[in-house]
Amino acid sequence: MLFRLDLRRGGRSLINLYYIDKMKNSRFFITTLFSIVAVASFSMVSCDKSGPDQEEEQDALEGNSIMVANTASSTAVFTLEMTDSWEVKNTSAWFTVYPLSGEAGSVEFTVTALEDNPEAFKERVSDFMIKCGGTNTRYYVIQDVNPGFNITEKQTGVIQEENDCVITVEGNVDYEAVPDVDWITVNGIKHETTLLDDGKTESKYTVSRISMHISGNTGKVRTGNVVLTGVDDQSMTATVTVSQMGELEADFSRDFLRRSVVMRFTATWCTNCPLMNSALGNAISEDPEHIIPLNLHASSSTGGLAYDQADAYFSHFDLLGYPTGVVNDYAEVANSSAIATTQAVFNGLADEATENLPAKTMIGGEAVIADGEVKVRLSVASKSTGDYLVSVFILEDGIIYSQEGGASNYEHNSIARDEMTPMWGDPVSLTAGNITDLEYRMPVPSSVLDEDRLHILAIVNKPGSFKGNVTYATYNDWGYVTDNAADIPGNGFTDFGYEN
Repeated sequence: MLFRLDLRRGGRSLINLYYIDKMKNSRFFITTLFSIVAVASFSMVSCDKSGPDQEEEQDALEGNSIMVANTASSTAVFTLEMTDSWEVKNTSAWFTVYPLSGEAGSVEFTVTALEDNPEAFKERVSDFMIKCGGTNTRYYVIQDVNPGFNITEKQTGVIQEENDCVITVEGNVDYEAVPDVDWITVNGIKHETTLLDDGKTESKYTVSRISMHISGNTGKVRTGNVVLTGVDDQSMTATVTVSQMGELEADFSRDFLRRSVVMRFTATWCTNCPLMNSALGNAISEDPEHIIPLNLHASSSTGGLAYDQADAYFSHFDLLGYPTGVVNDYAEVANSSAIATTQAVFNGLADEATENLPAKTMIGGEAVIADGEVKVRLSVASKSTGDYLVSVFILEDGIIYSQEGGASNYEHNSIARDEMTPMWGDPVSLTAGNITDLEYRMPVPSSVLDEDRLHILAIVNKPGSFKGNVTYATYNDWGYVTDNAADIPGNGFTDFGYEN
């Protein structure tokens, strides 16, 4: 008969095992009182215990889980009473078990970590099997965490009105969060934990969310910090910067940050569309400040991704097939089987626009999504007087749906859901040296799957045409060119931007 000793506190498995030497030959001690529960059908050991006032060495095995330190050469030692001949089956590459086979009797096992834990803040878990007689028993090896925490977004922007916002932190240490301005109040911190693969040990890794209240701002854009400090180790610190929308100011003496819009025509049935999507993603990664994507799905796309006006835009540009990219309303980009080639075209067009077609306008603003409504407030600064068209698109990220040429769980981003302006935009008259404020609102489109993944694309177009010389780009005169654009996060804001 095989038995297991299960060490528990208050019905819950202990997970905080203390080791003396992290580097070599560490044996674990349980420093709290425990009860012993015998559970049938698991291979385990009986162990001698001294009185409750004595702290005596115990095996490093708890239930069927073994903890080792987070560094290479760390060991854990435990003893099993084997009722028959036995052997170990271990396929893990990062730890060893010794010995690997033997006969019935008391056996001392040593588990040795071969490398440091590569995970940022999580335990590493793998397992091995011991076959004893006709019974296979699984044991889990858990390599301890690297202490620390990390703010997933070190900067966040919030709307001008009084509101609440959340900062997400991942890590494994307790911390305090203290703002350095009086208009930010920390309401609380909520932790979310998970069990490890052994099904009973609670991971030290948590995802925590800091809930904050932000006072309304009646002045200009303002910035504050929330400083995180470890409770047990105050040398562990991190800072998140919170910027709040306010009255925007423009410096007309500087070059406005020139953003190019890539309108990509795509469809879920389009086998080659993922190639262009990868090329565009690479181009944005190389130059994130100057390129903004806008993905229009054909009316024949499935999965709720189709966009009502996509076919009309496709016809207007007199395009021949999918995928096709249209940059700044004057350059057509065909797909290439070589992702690097298409990427070079996108980056080349963005560079060319920045150098040879500098923006005369600049867009800032905020997007408020609440109570089933999207409200966008824009501030448009202009260096020249003239008539323009302003388009405002509602985009959604993180839509998981099958894609031909991609995968069944393909992630679709920057998908057009609706326009807050008519097709081609609202006519707007701008004056040189001035800022024009605009506001748009509409109900959240019924096609939206997750309001938290919405963002806003605002575009300023002007009459005219442009012809450049980027290889593999086809230049056309469609009556208007994109002068500038801005991508505004949902329930956040975008400030004016300038070239270096």
